[in-house]
Parts: sequence; C-alpha cells; structure tokens
Amino acid sequence: MATDNKYDRQLRLWGPHGQRNLMESNILLVNADAAGTETLKNLVLPGVGRFTVADDQIVSEADLGTNFFVTANDLGKSRAEVVTKLLCELNPDVTGIAQNGNIQECCNEIFIKNFTLIILVNIPEILFLSLSKLCWQHNIPIILIKSYGLIGSCRIQLNNHNIIESKPDEGESRKPDLRISKPFIQLQNFTDSIDFSTLDGHALVHLPYIIILLKLLQEWCQMRNNGNLPTTFAEKGAFKQYVSEIANTMKSAKGLKSSDGENWSEAIDNAYLAHYKGDLPWEAEGVMQRLNNPEFKPNSDFDVMLCALKRFQNSHDNALPLSGIIPDVTASTTYFQNLQKVYHDKANEDRKKFNEYINEVINEYGLSPGLDGSPIVNDSAIELFCKNIRNIRSVTTRSLDDERTNPAADAITEAIFEPDVAEDPKQNPILWYLALRGADRFYTNHGRYPGTGDMIRDRDDLWELIQVISNEYLPSEGEVLADGLEGVLTIDHATEVTRYGACVLHNVAALIGGVASQEAVKIITHQYMPLNNTFIYNGVASIGYRFEA
Repeated sequence: MATDNKYDRQLRLWGPHGQRNLMESNILLVNADAAGTETLKNLVLPGVGRFTVADDQIVSEADLGTNFFVTANDLGKSRAEVVTKLLCELNPDVTGIAQNGNIQECCNEIFIKNFTLIILVNIPEILFLSLSKLCWQHNIPIILIKSYGLIGSCRIQLNNHNIIESKPDEGESRKPDLRISKPFIQLQNFTDSIDFSTLDGHALVHLPYIIILLKLLQEWCQMRNNGNLPTTFAEKGAFKQYVSEIANTMKSAKGLKSSDGENWSEAIDNAYLAHYKGDLPWEAEGVMQRLNNPEFKPNSDFDVMLCALKRFQNSHDNALPLSGIIPDVTASTTYFQNLQKVYHDKANEDRKKFNEYINEVINEYGLSPGLDGSPIVNDSAIELFCKNIRNIRSVTTRSLDDERTNPAADAITEAIFEPDVAEDPKQNPILWYLALRGADRFYTNHGRYPGTGDMIRDRDDLWELIQVISNEYLPSEGEVLADGLEGVLTIDHATEVTRYGACVLHNVAALIGGVASQEAVKIITHQYMPLNNTFIYNGVASIGYRFEA
C-alpha cells in the first residue's frame, strides 16, 4: 500500500502494469556526466528496478560545475561509484551498481544482454556504433544522448519494439468498440427488452445512447434503406437526421421540452458510431503483416497473441475480441450497470476463446513457459491486449549504423526547406545536427573533440568535415540540398562547436535528460508512441526539431 501511495500519480498515468514493467526493468547508463545523471535521475525517481552505471572517469573539477550528483569532496573518486550512491539515495526501492574500468571492455555482448534499455551519453562514435550493432541484433533499445555546449540531441534506436497501449490522441483507435452495427446476441437481447413506447419521461431521458442508436439504426435500415447499413455520406447524414427527428417526436409525446434529455443529444452527436464497424486500424493491420512472413515464428508473448488474434478473426467473421469498455453515458444507474454487464460478460467470453487460441499457438510452435513455471502469456497480459487490440503498434527505427552508411537525404532536405522551423535560417536545428556529426568524426580522426587543441586549426578541420558530411546527404542530382545549405550552413557553425570544446552545460543536459527519460519510460512500459527517431535541440535559439535521421 505504501508503494501504491508513493507512486500514485504515475500509476494514474501508466497503470499498475506499466509500473510493474518499470520496476522490473534493468537500465545501463554508459557515461555518468551531467546529461547521463539527469536522465537516470528521472528514471530512478519513478522506480526503475535496477540500473548500472558504466564509467571509466574520476570526478574532476569540470564535473563540479555541471553535475549536481558530485561534490568537491568527491574529487578524484570513481564517478560511477559517486553517482550511483547518490542516485540510490533518491529512491530506496531502486538497486544501483557501479561498473568501473574501461567502458569498451565492459560493454560486450554477454554484458549488454542483461539490460532492458541502454542509455549512451556523450561517448565516441566508434564505441556507440559498435554497441548499437550488438543491441540491434538482440533487440535491446538504445537511447543515444549528446549534450554539447548549447546543443543537444536525443536519438532512439528500436528494432521491432511492440506497443500495446499506444494511447493515440485521435483516429480510429479512439472510437469505442460498441458493435452497434453488428450487435452480439447479449446486446441485441438487452436492447429488445426495452420498449420505447412504454417508457415514461424520466426513463426516456435516462436511456443509454447506445441502446437508442441500436434500436433506431435497425428501424431506419428496415424502413428507409432496404435493410442495409448507411454507407454513403448522404445515408449517414440521413440516419443522423432520423435520430434527431425521433428524439423530438418522442420527447414531445412524453410532454418533455426539446432541450430535455442529454442522452438523446449524445445519440445525435455519436450517430456515426451506429455504422462504425470497429475494424483494425491500418496501423494495427501493419503489425499483423508480420504473420505473413513464411519464416515467422513467435518469440514473445506479443507475437503469440498476434497469432491468436489472427485465428480468432478467422473463426469469428473477422471480428475482434470485444474490449468490454463502454464510454461514459447519460443513463440511470440501473440501465448503465445492466449495459456494462452485457459488455463485460461478452468480453470475458471472447477472452476465454482467445486464450484457447493462445494455447493452440503455444502447442503448435512448442513454446516453453517461463523459467519460474509461469505461463508464457499470463491472464493480465491477455486482458490488456484484448482491451487495446486496436491500439497495438510496432516501431522499428533506422539503426544508427544505417544512419551512417545510408544518409537520409530526404529527411535533411525536408528539414532545411521546412518553413518556420527557425526564425533565423542559420539556427535551423538540422544544421547543428550536421555540426555535431562533424564533431563526432573529428573525434574519430583525432582522438579528441574540436576545441581541445589549437582553436583555429580545429575549427578549420571541423568545417571541412561538416562539409564532407553535408555532401553525403546530397540527393542523387546533387543540387537541391546544396542550394538550400549555401549561405546557411557556414564556418560559423564550426566556430561555435569548436568554442564549446565538448563542454556539458547543466541546463542543456537537464533538458535533454528530460526528453530522453520521457522516451525511456515509453519504451520500458510499452506505452505511447516513442520518438522516431531524432530530437535535436538548439539552445542558442531555444528551439527543437524532431526528424527521422
């Protein structure tokens, strides 16, 4: 109970199952500078289960000015140990481990397979590319963070990341699953038990709009549309008008004012739900397409449930398991409770059948239960999946390796020419993305970042690298992007990046850490749609931009 109270606010946001995912997660942070600790702080507070800090640095004077998790007393100590200790003090529910020594040696294939998510912060390009390839092979999500002076970036790498609760703000998935156009037997029987002509005025204005729409839809189809559902725009408009006419007629017959009966207003406003079939949205259909691969074999509980869903559809005239969730409606307590029971009972019936298909899949593919003897798909996972079938999504970003070997010219071109990204074209965040890429390549060539040696020479070398990288993004004709960059991407960008000397400023680190930790929670809980795939922040002009690098 104490834990429930402690995490009450976030439980309301992502539910107990989301919190459980968080508390069972194991996070690896590579490099505990200010950006890294700010990110991890925002995950320790809501209660990740375990984390490991891999860092080969000692606390320096540079850390004291930017990293709030070290003090002057920590100078010369292992930064991993100091940061881990202080982070654990924020939340005693969380276990932290400090991993000292050479980062490259500890981040091998055997080591990384233990983690739910890996966060890489301000590390050399050659190292994060090596790690990203391993993580791609093992489907381990990566968040790559760069905090570099007044510029910051957050890059997500996901390979086949499945989401059950995408929680869209709008679209087909937001419409309630009511089955009015094709009612199941329990709903039809409940509706048939109600006779409008026998209702008094009080009952008439406390009847759920779902029942109103079902009755009127069937009447309208028989009387005015040859028994067919409304399909054209004109027919749908005619049905909505019919609902309005019946509302006025019945309220007048019962001595009610036209303004009485919020439930009838709800029926008119939601008339479109009467002919909404509740099919899988195209985004969810896209997830189902993986089953068409002849080499497909389920390797997760999500895949097993996809297979079961396909079998359910095949045996139920392409219908989905009922979610069982009905929206808030104006209704008497009795009507609402009875209607809720109708949907709840049908949803339970569908889930039992769905579970039978899950067992079929498990047996057919010879899948084994968990090491603790638990079923490969538990009841809570089935319930969550069935309630959110139309919200399922799958995200695969470009890999970091692919970003380097196959530059996305279209994404850069679109960003350069997109109006209103920045008031000053030279402050377009995409230009700073190219500049940071140049700084990474400078490190690869020199073993240090620009600005940590001769300033003028470093600036000139960096500017050459930025131009080389920009040319890699040129479309095949080699002109469109060049025209867009001419006079906009200049040596001034190289000068600014060189001036930073790879310093980390706390305000930028905190902002990027906030963005990264928000995305981390989405990934760990498998809720909401994560960033696809890059966010770049320009602290000079205080603007950010998201694009698919």
